[in-house]
Amino acid sequence: MPRDGSAVWGLLLTVALGVAGAGACVTGPLPEDIATRRPPFQMEGAPGCDSVGPVAITPVNLGTAISRNLEAGGRRIQQQLVDYLVSKGCAAELLSEIQLERSWPPHVALSPGGFQRDSAAPAEIKPEAIAWLVRQLDRQRDKRLGAVVVPSMIASEVELSQAGARWDGVYRNILVSRKPRGYAIEQISGKATVLSLEVQVFDPTGQRWFQGVGGLVIPFRIRYEEGQGVMTMRRDPLRNPAQIRQAIEIALDPWVPR
Repeated sequence: MPRDGSAVWGLLLTVALGVAGAGACVTGPLPEDIATRRPPFQMEGAPGCDSVGPVAITPVNLGTAISRNLEAGGRRIQQQLVDYLVSKGCAAELLSEIQLERSWPPHVALSPGGFQRDSAAPAEIKPEAIAWLVRQLDRQRDKRLGAVVVPSMIASEVELSQAGARWDGVYRNILVSRKPRGYAIEQISGKATVLSLEVQVFDPTGQRWFQGVGGLVIPFRIRYEEGQGVMTMRRDPLRNPAQIRQAIEIALDPWVPR
């Protein structure tokens, strides 16, 4: 993923401005949208998280460079994944960038995970690479790893309606800033790029046990300039821990039941 996030997250919108008030953000419990959830993959007979032994969680997007405004959010996702799995009785631990670099097979290039919204093709993570990684990590440990969890931020385009969008099990409003008195967004139409969290789980031999996706955030906000709504990239769109937690819960279910 390029460092210049503005080139990555394209957005096509028609914004109609009207009088009286539309909300600027989601308040209260975060709403789900079950109808938009992508069906997860789970290998038949795969053990659950609480019965596999220690689980290593890789850095988000497997060490591939991401845009600067998403870097802090990537670290939050990784830490919240650990916290969530531990709360569910799983023995989870972080795998640092340095550990990944030292333990990843030198003959296999690191590449971002994820798959396109309209495709069922899994990410190109080679089984032999996961197996090599586990062998290298086991040499540094007293207890063998039971599974490897690979989280990735992935982008897709979705239709917008009113003041938000529905995708991958969630509904999110678009944030609004610098709203002049008497102005509000009455209707939004078009397509927007949104972010989701994909989580893949591999056994120590590289066999894919599970793959699920949960919606994260709309990484843009509407900023008013001279009475007109302009779409701009948010500086740190993954600041909301509740949105990250919801994406994790959706992405991991049913491997880790909610």
